[in-house]
Amino acid sequence: MPVLSWSDEDEVISRVNNTDNGLGSTVWSNDPTCAARLAARMEAGRVWMNGWKRPLHEAYVSGYKQSGVGGEGGREGLLSYCNAHCFHYKAFIGVK
Repeated sequence: MPVLSWSDEDEVISRVNNTDNGLGSTVWSNDPTCAARLAARMEAGRVWMNGWKRPLHEAYVSGYKQSGVGGEGGREGLLSYCNAHCFHYKAFIGVK
């Protein structure tokens, strides 16, 4: 695991987001407010705080940048496997 020191949040976010990929990221902190603030600024499809690999199957997940096309999980992920089939009809007035 690479560990680098940093002096302010803008610097660390600039380093984190300076990549062509954005599938997943983690934030480790004793301060949950700071961790959530940093996580919200990370350009990644999935951001874990103080842990990793805890799947949340009901959440839709996709990557950023060159980390994949589409997504999985949640209602949106399930619907991506479906084909829409919509019927339009005009009411048949007076038809028996």
